[in-house]
Amino acid sequence: ADDCARKDVAMSEWRVVALAAIVWVIGCNDFSCPEPAVSGPGTTCVCPEGMLWTGTGCGLDPDAGSDAGDAGVDAPDAGDAGTDAAIDTATCTLGTVTDCASCGDVCVSDNATPSCEMGGCTIGECDTGFDDCNGRASDGCEAELASDGENCGECGVRCDTGLSCVEGICQDPVVDVTLFNRFLDTEANGCVVGESGRLYCWGNNEHGQLPGAETTTALRPVEVGSDFSAVDCGFRFCCGIRTDRTVSCWGSDEEGALGDGPVDSSGSGFVTAVGVRDVFQISVGASMVCARSLSTLWCWGEDIGARAAGSSGTIDTPEDMGVFNPVDVGVSYDHACVVTGTGLLCWGSNASGQLGDGTTEPRRRVPFVGMSGVTAVGVAAFHTCASMADGVSCWGYFADADTYRLPTEISGLSGEEELVAGQLQSCALTDGRPSCWGFNFPDAFSLEPREVTFGAGEIVDFEEEIEAYCAVTSSGALFCWGNNQAGQLGIGEVSSPDEPVPSPIRVVVP
Repeated sequence: ADDCARKDVAMSEWRVVALAAIVWVIGCNDFSCPEPAVSGPGTTCVCPEGMLWTGTGCGLDPDAGSDAGDAGVDAPDAGDAGTDAAIDTATCTLGTVTDCASCGDVCVSDNATPSCEMGGCTIGECDTGFDDCNGRASDGCEAELASDGENCGECGVRCDTGLSCVEGICQDPVVDVTLFNRFLDTEANGCVVGESGRLYCWGNNEHGQLPGAETTTALRPVEVGSDFSAVDCGFRFCCGIRTDRTVSCWGSDEEGALGDGPVDSSGSGFVTAVGVRDVFQISVGASMVCARSLSTLWCWGEDIGARAAGSSGTIDTPEDMGVFNPVDVGVSYDHACVVTGTGLLCWGSNASGQLGDGTTEPRRRVPFVGMSGVTAVGVAAFHTCASMADGVSCWGYFADADTYRLPTEISGLSGEEELVAGQLQSCALTDGRPSCWGFNFPDAFSLEPREVTFGAGEIVDFEEEIEAYCAVTSSGALFCWGNNQAGQLGIGEVSSPDEPVPSPIRVVVP
């Protein structure tokens, strides 16, 4: 009899296991409760008194046996009969996000609305801007499509090496920008360097300013090269610093501007400037280039010192200018300045007083020692600006050359600024905010700096070229606005967006 009883118990346990397996498959979600449970409202499974729901069936209440046969031991339970009763008849609604596979099995999904299906937690609906790209419910909708470089814009769209996912598009954050337009000429160019080292240019291509591009004019940025860290453009040519700190130039080789010697290399693509190495900065004027390392200043192209003195000549191979430890350099149409530890050195034309010595006498290629205490310089066509410890001063032609032959202080600037000199206007970049003075304001000329408002984050690079402006934000976004009659802004058309409302353009790589 005992053996039979044990067999009956074993058979009952087998039935419970079998029922549990069936319930796991069909679950209470199908409104079917295994015996001895009965269906309550909705998908609720209710167990008889003395049994508790286990998630797959009704199990014995651990207190049930002792309650019946061990009254003395369980005497303390008598006082909480109400509590025991509530426990003994405990119920839960399975198939919900709070009780999915079993009571207390709460479903949670990151960046998504959770759901319970067939006794398992899953993702209901992803939050806006997110997606479940790996197919795992455990980490919810893990991909933020606006910034995920592996899933940019949609699952599976991977950004190439060096590109970033910005606003759901694979983009190359801009690190440097340049514009050039000679006195509102029909020929204009612009270039940017991306964080990836890619070089993008736009504008006129009649002289090879867009190497490899099969077009005479590009109104939007065209990828033309790689392995660059900085770029600057002149009249019909450009030069850039490579990631190995050499210099490459391209476009027209008039006046020896490409720096590869006496051979005319116009339109032949990228040309390496001979002997120039370890370069940290380049500055390009109309037909002249200067590049500086930590110890040397090289210049080539049109000999502006000779021209200023009434003759002509070119420097077709980069020449060491004999300047010790240059810290900043600026080149324009017909004069140049370099900052050293001992002072500011300038040479070239001085017809508008742009050399700052109080005269209009030109200077030859051997620079003269000018004002001391200068930390940065901005050189434009007819004027020069310098940043010093106690402020910013400018000289040369803005409105009256006789007035500004000597340095004139620009009020309201601390002297810690990066300077950008345009043709008849200059700007200072202070704490991510550019302020400009000179011509091109609605009320004509003013030497009082006015902040240019963006509403687009901190500005880390700024460019101005005859009423045309470009700015790079700390996120690598490029904004251009202003004069665009020659397509110099690269925004895809020749309309001129009004300042101060920026016209954003992005360098997008398909």
